[in-house]
Amino acid sequence: EKPRKEDYVGAVIFRHEGEKIFWVMVRDIFNYWTFVKGHREEGENPEDAVMREVKEEVGLGGKILIQLGQNTYPATTEHGENVLRHVTYFLLETAEEKITLEEGKGLVDAKWYPMEEVKKTKHYEDTNHVIDAAINKIAH
Repeated sequence: EKPRKEDYVGAVIFRHEGEKIFWVMVRDIFNYWTFVKGHREEGENPEDAVMREVKEEVGLGGKILIQLGQNTYPATTEHGENVLRHVTYFLLETAEEKITLEEGKGLVDAKWYPMEEVKKTKHYEDTNHVIDAAINKIAH
């Protein structure tokens, strides 16, 4: 049978510090650096969902600039069900600096990375198009 599709939203969160630009990266239990993302709730629009997830996972507010792109990957839920996660990513700018990582939820660390170092981290290659879209948007 086909895996159930899950609707997720994700965020590339950035801030300016002088001439430099920093992104929030979160590290998952598999030791990959990735982006804040989470489940879109019933009846919730993607923009509201992404703002809620960013607040819940890393304690930050901000404003959405654009939608960056999407990706889909197979995953296993905490109940052992195989699903296909479809993630819509947004670019979010914040002026806040203090990250408060949500306990549990499969994330073990969160920090600000200089934008030019994001692709040098151990990250999921299937998000490279999202990273590139964000860099292009921020740089112009």
